[in-house]
Amino acid sequence: MSNKDAEKKMQNAFDDGKSNTLHKDANLEIFYKIFYEFYSKLLQDYHASEFFNSHYTIENLIKKQSAVLYKIIEDISENKISDVTKQLQFIAKRHYELGISHEVMFESIELYTKLLENVKEELALDELTILTLKELLEQTTATEYIHGIIESIKAFFENTDVLKGYSHYDKFFREGVYKKINGIISSFGNISQYRNANHSDNNAHINSATFVDSHIDCQVGKLLHGIGFDIMTFGNEKLKTETIAIHKLVHSYTNQLIKYYTSKEYKKALNIANNLTSSIYKLVYNYELIAKHWNDNK
Repeated sequence: MSNKDAEKKMQNAFDDGKSNTLHKDANLEIFYKIFYEFYSKLLQDYHASEFFNSHYTIENLIKKQSAVLYKIIEDISENKISDVTKQLQFIAKRHYELGISHEVMFESIELYTKLLENVKEELALDELTILTLKELLEQTTATEYIHGIIESIKAFFENTDVLKGYSHYDKFFREGVYKKINGIISSFGNISQYRNANHSDNNAHINSATFVDSHIDCQVGKLLHGIGFDIMTFGNEKLKTETIAIHKLVHSYTNQLIKYYTSKEYKKALNIANNLTSSIYKLVYNYELIAKHWNDNK
């Protein structure tokens, strides 16, 4: 290659780099405007505004997230979905730890994608990239929030003395509930990992991993439908019937959680996760009332 050709190649490379830098700077400026409007809306939520109460903090967040968004869109266009998923999971987990409600997060995702839609021509974004980003935001938000919700009830069981000081029936019940919680965590963990790794609409493998057992045949069900529980609840049919119904709901909610998550109905899945944990707390509370009355009066 002659010196003249080499100089021309170097100049072309420099011009390309300069053009790319200008393009990136222009996009970052647009992203900055998007996040400015995004945070203006987000701060209308009372709870969210408690975490973003400093102009300096918000300014830094906007600059950082503009750069993150640029990289995410670049990675989506290069089909680096796994990298994007890991980045968004980290962000979603942080939002959960801050205590920002999933309702606010999903409203924010809607706003976020609408703002991108408004400038997609300026950014040279295609519809598929925006839709992919929206789905990944919803998926990772649901995944991290559901994990957090279910893990919180496991932590409650591990750090409380509930039902530890009563009879062998109570120990059997506690072990059964703990197994159920671990089963839900394991099942959801397998499903979410598969979904995150494959980003696929194929639910065949996902459904095969579902933690399904009968509300009668599981350890808690065997106790609640056994003669021992009949004796424990003698004279208190109303509480007995309610407790059995709540336990059945726990199984129903578990299956609904899997169903809605695998069908990408993430908001419904999150609502079911909250219902599921509330039902587990109620189940334990009811059983504890029954056990205490039985142990005090037998």
